[in-house]
Amino acid sequence: MFLFVHIYLSQFVSINLSISTFLSHPEFVLFSLFLFSYLVSPPFRQSVACKMLSFFPCILDRLKQTCTHCTESLFPCNWCIKEHLCTTREALHCSLKEVVQGRVNAGTELCPRIDYSTPVIPVASGTKKNVSLRAANLKSFQKDFSCLFKLNPHIQVPARRTAIDRISCDPVFFFYEPDIPYRNVPFEITWGPQSRPLDNPNSIQVKMYKCDSMADTCGLCLTMDEIYNCGWCENKCSIKSQCDALFKWFPNTEICRGVRITNFIPSKGPVEGGTLLTIKGENLGKTFLDIKRGVTVAGAHCEPIESQYVPAQKIVCRTGSSSIRAGYVRVVVASITSAKSDFNYEYVVPGITDLHPRRGPVDGGTYVTVKGTHLDAGYKKSITIAGLPCEIKR
Repeated sequence: MFLFVHIYLSQFVSINLSISTFLSHPEFVLFSLFLFSYLVSPPFRQSVACKMLSFFPCILDRLKQTCTHCTESLFPCNWCIKEHLCTTREALHCSLKEVVQGRVNAGTELCPRIDYSTPVIPVASGTKKNVSLRAANLKSFQKDFSCLFKLNPHIQVPARRTAIDRISCDPVFFFYEPDIPYRNVPFEITWGPQSRPLDNPNSIQVKMYKCDSMADTCGLCLTMDEIYNCGWCENKCSIKSQCDALFKWFPNTEICRGVRITNFIPSKGPVEGGTLLTIKGENLGKTFLDIKRGVTVAGAHCEPIESQYVPAQKIVCRTGSSSIRAGYVRVVVASITSAKSDFNYEYVVPGITDLHPRRGPVDGGTYVTVKGTHLDAGYKKSITIAGLPCEIKR
């Protein structure tokens, strides 16, 4: 933006005032102001003054305005609690002395607000819950609380102050139809007849969830975060109250039965061991300690690698040497339950029977075909010729 004003003083002197936008920001606009005088004789134009000006309207979009947003402003904006208003003139706009001073006075932490130990409040779909949160910096005139949950349609219920620093909403039935793991529900706690919301600086939401959509095996179910309170009920993951009384409900402190090995690779390796074997399956323990000493291959111990362990789903172990040429892969979980593979792992002795051509230029670049037995054994292959590496093409 550019503003130009010409001021005529006399036939000998005139003044030009120019204002141009220097910087535009969501909270303020910074202007540069220049003042020049124009003379009829040299030097004709002379700079009189230059000044930077800033405009910072504290009263912004009132529908989106909060105490936190107001008092975090770069400028001396203050928050009138009762009027729900951001201003620099609190003496004029605030009917009470309850004012939160802005960033200049580090007042953000004094805003009336709600808080929770985590950014989400977990609630199982199909259950009724009264949401309770910590409330900070409430004033005596802040009364008539209610909770607005932005479901479809919105649900608003009364709330009450159960302690000096806690507000509890009346019970609400939470439910959603789609078969998806979870759905977040924004909400706010309001006060007074005008339903003015308390600040929610951490954007706390209710997280509706379905255990059976989050995990389809016992192992995955019992390794989920404890905040969900999911357990295993017969053949599905659920909270205890939704488990049929005919079945036993296993909490996450239990070990899953029904260990199953679905696959392992590679299927063979050298007899001296050292092969990294990847085992995939279901219910393969909840922690590394559950399987640390429980993996064998053809009767020989296979040492699990902790950094590559995926609870309940995958084990990577290094095979030991074995005198037995073939045998199944076996996993014992927490010395309680076990499973073995449907097919054997083979211990083999790789050998080279032929290579062609037998010679090539010293500069290299010759394609050599190597033939032999069990050349597909192990998890990693490398070839050297006369002590020099030879890149494997296929």
